[in-house]
Amino acid sequence: MNVSTSGGNATLDTDGGFDVQLDYHDDGDGVPPGLRHGLGLTIFICVAYVAVFVVGVVGNTCVVVVVWRLPRMRSTTNLFVANLAVADLLVNLLCLPFTLVANVLEGESTMLLITSTHCNFLR
Repeated sequence: MNVSTSGGNATLDTDGGFDVQLDYHDDGDGVPPGLRHGLGLTIFICVAYVAVFVVGVVGNTCVVVVVWRLPRMRSTTNLFVANLAVADLLVNLLCLPFTLVANVLEGESTMLLITSTHCNFLR
């Protein structure tokens, strides 16, 4: 995948055989091209998402491991909680990164990144 910029255009040449042209213009509002918010807020959003991701993955993994490894923890209630932890792990791993991209980037660059990532993931 190659990215080249010139003037007000960006070209993304993917290995899949298609090129995408993106137009960007600085309109003087202090927001870098392609970002939905200013740089400071974008960094804050990324740090918050990473914190939620790490806490969610570590916490839910601990719940699943404890219920799986300790037979006395396999009550009906704890199995239900472990099932919820697995569901939350899947949300953290499959939805949270793409939601971050959609909340930080704007326009065609967001759809391009999400689509190409999903296509590569599903191959």
